[in-house]
Amino acid sequence: MNGHTVLPSTPTSLETVTLHSETMLSPGTLLANRFTIVSRLGKGAQAYVYQAFDELLDTTVAIKFLSGAAAAPLNMQTLRNEVLISRSLQHPNIIRVHDVYCDGPDAFFTMTYIPGELLAQRLSIGVSAALYRRWEAQLTQAVMACQSAGILHGDIKPDNLLVTENEDLLLIDFGIGRSLHSAGQSSGHPRYSAPEVIATGIPHPQSDTFSAGRVLQDILQAVSPPHHSAAHRFWRWRTRRRVNQLCAVQPARRPALSRWADNTPSTLPPSRLWAIPTSLALLICLALWLALRTTTPPDKHAATTRQVALIHADGYPLLRTVAKLLRYPLALHPDVALIDAQHTEALITNMALNPLARAQDRVDVASTLGADLVITLELTPANTGLYLIHATATAMPGNEDIFTLSHEVATTTLASGLQSFADNLTRTLFTKLDTPVTLPEIRFAESLTGSDEVLALPAHSPQGLLLRAQQAADIGDIVAARNVLAALLKQPGLHQYWALKANLLKAQIDDNLPLAEQSIGVLIRAFPNRPELLVAQAKVNIWANQPQAAMQNYQQALTLRPNDGYLWFALARLQIMQGDITEALDHTLTRALVTFRRVNDKSGESLILNAFGIGHLRLAEYDEAMRYFTDALALRQPESQPDERAKTLANVAIVASIKGQFSLAEQSLQEALTLVESQHNAPEQAHILDTLGFLHEEQGLYTQALVYYQRGLDLRLDEADTSLQAESMSNVAYMHFLTGDIALAQIYWQQALSLFSQNNDMSHQLRTRQHLVQLGLIKGDIAVV
Repeated sequence: MNGHTVLPSTPTSLETVTLHSETMLSPGTLLANRFTIVSRLGKGAQAYVYQAFDELLDTTVAIKFLSGAAAAPLNMQTLRNEVLISRSLQHPNIIRVHDVYCDGPDAFFTMTYIPGELLAQRLSIGVSAALYRRWEAQLTQAVMACQSAGILHGDIKPDNLLVTENEDLLLIDFGIGRSLHSAGQSSGHPRYSAPEVIATGIPHPQSDTFSAGRVLQDILQAVSPPHHSAAHRFWRWRTRRRVNQLCAVQPARRPALSRWADNTPSTLPPSRLWAIPTSLALLICLALWLALRTTTPPDKHAATTRQVALIHADGYPLLRTVAKLLRYPLALHPDVALIDAQHTEALITNMALNPLARAQDRVDVASTLGADLVITLELTPANTGLYLIHATATAMPGNEDIFTLSHEVATTTLASGLQSFADNLTRTLFTKLDTPVTLPEIRFAESLTGSDEVLALPAHSPQGLLLRAQQAADIGDIVAARNVLAALLKQPGLHQYWALKANLLKAQIDDNLPLAEQSIGVLIRAFPNRPELLVAQAKVNIWANQPQAAMQNYQQALTLRPNDGYLWFALARLQIMQGDITEALDHTLTRALVTFRRVNDKSGESLILNAFGIGHLRLAEYDEAMRYFTDALALRQPESQPDERAKTLANVAIVASIKGQFSLAEQSLQEALTLVESQHNAPEQAHILDTLGFLHEEQGLYTQALVYYQRGLDLRLDEADTSLQAESMSNVAYMHFLTGDIALAQIYWQQALSLFSQNNDMSHQLRTRQHLVQLGLIKGDIAVV
């Protein structure tokens, strides 16, 4: 039994609600003049479990002890019942029970002592896919052994499963077990008890099947991919579908475990399974991001941090440049959190608001964005070559003007005029904030270039350099990104804000998690309550495999921007990844959908509808999932959102294939392929082609599958990723093998093996060698490998 685990003792844990004794035995206690207590192993629902030493047989055993049971007929009957049932079952994955004894008024029975821990505790550290498959087989075999003997365990749950030191799974505790022909069942944990047991108290021969399915769901949820491969995501999706069959509400719809176990998917080569597209990964795992270990608590400046919206009049490109310039000094103030410009502009456009002309519209914008302060910029042409720029700062929600500034700018001295205006506005605002902050140097404004209508941000400004570095990193030009960051960090007198932002980007480029954690941590402390920094910290937390901390980051950001639908979406995505799908569907995604609909943001609305579909798909609610995907497609038109539509079409194809609607699945994937081809997105084209190949392979249409796999390989040969090339080669090889072209199968597998070896991919190397051995045996040429 468990060598060091104390079983939970409250009904809210995984405990069977039955009477147990509160009497504890001390080490050294001798029972029945034979068994010496060594230590307590745990506290079950019915008794204490101890490690003991059998003085007669000179061996260690486990005993289950019920104080006073010998004098209590009901407790004694329970003890005898468990012993008789357990003795009738001889199976390597069921705990061995020996004999029952009495010691005065007390009773106990002995069992084989097996060091280990309860599955409930073991799942907290995660398990591998291989270990899941092993435990699935062991659990189903144990339950089948019970069913074959006409025994109902009645309380299968993680607290009644022991994980040995050799990582084997054993079924324990038959305390409420009974013959299938005996009376009803009165206890068992609600999550793991079958619906018919909860409703009537009468078990069905398939009730243990339901409980085993629930346990397998828990184990599968604890499986984390070693390298987030598409093969793993597809295996997880397929396995979840099978396990859900065991948990059907109606007992008659639960498959017989013997038949269900025989239909276990073979461990297909990862080189074939990887072919599922990014969209499938989104369904099952939804993406993996990047982020920090601890969440920074709210700073003492929280009460004084102003959420600031900067709004400028349309029709004057010069004002857009002024707004960009102002963002530089305002970003450096610790008590100012600037709201994203694109978010602000999208809100005004979608809601047809005019915050410059109408006071109520200004209040509506501020309340939706969560802004405490709104700064508006307007421009009036004066004479030829002269402009009058007006700035007004308004406190919200009272719509009270704090100050108004006007400044004349001439086209002949545009750079100096804008610099003077920015200095004046910044100085006035910082004075009103009553915070002693040194005014930032913005002399780089003298380098502004362009006409009097459109000015370009100087390339050597901190903003400009950071933007260039980010753009280079986004397109994969890592060398250029590093060079630009080096130039930025060498600038004399560089403000801490830009240095930290540069180091954060550098950490992401160099895959340096400690530097990222350090940089974002200092940024959060120096510039508290900025949603964009909290989001950056969330991404670092995900990178650091700290999803709970990341969710806290998003929740903190939402207290500052409660009407930001994209923040709600990001939180919901993490909840789904962590298995809290019901909370995501019932609360988080619902808030996001309401937020986007309120501001008439169709793009955001389609994003949430697609996410609803994914959540329902994860719950195996396929009709609901299809309904949401269909609604999302109605908004994701090919002209406006081609990439997003392609993802939703891939989701539709997955639901259709699950329901056996292969024609609809292929139609959806073909449209998705057309869309990504129009965007010249070669990697995504290859993903979809592989999915089409897999779809045909599942139907036994190997020739057609080969055509799609080959097209995917042709695209990947133009890319630099040799690991993907190798996997595509393996897909093509397998189809040649299935269509009888052994020679070509051998050629492609040998090429794939060469690339797997080059990439030091041991698992794929082993699998490919096995294929080549098989080919050698078929050809009578074992020397081929």
